[in-house]
Amino acid sequence: MIAVEILTPEHKLLDYGFLEAKEDSMRFVTTKFKGTVLGGAILVMFSSVYWFLIGVPFLFFHVDPITRWNPLPEALVAVAVPAGFMALLVVSMRLVRRIQIRYRKTSRDVTVSDIQPGRFDQTMINRVGTDNLILVAKGNRRKFTKAMALAGQA
Repeated sequence: MIAVEILTPEHKLLDYGFLEAKEDSMRFVTTKFKGTVLGGAILVMFSSVYWFLIGVPFLFFHVDPITRWNPLPEALVAVAVPAGFMALLVVSMRLVRRIQIRYRKTSRDVTVSDIQPGRFDQTMINRVGTDNLILVAKGNRRKFTKAMALAGQA
């Protein structure tokens, strides 16, 4: 699943959604507000649990504050805490996307007419029924090309 912006041929934003590639098929899915709220709530819950677990030693076991530590443990914590939080966000996004797709508003099969790969976003001109839409996929080019190959579109 890849997050996409759905644009008209005049490059006006219509909606946000996900491009879901399966073997020999590709579709884009837009989600309902309920799915977006539940996905956001999952992220908030995961991050709250993470910060609570970080605080447990300080709150319940009376560990000295970081200002009284030696430089090495202090540096490790200063790097590990934000890195762990970012890793939590990246890993939990897969679950959030699955929750959002469960509450889909529309789901349409896509036939790719043209692909314009970029460094940080890939642009696809697609035929959806009788409409031509532009999907702008944000993210990794390697993941995008892998999804296109899986769907048989590349």
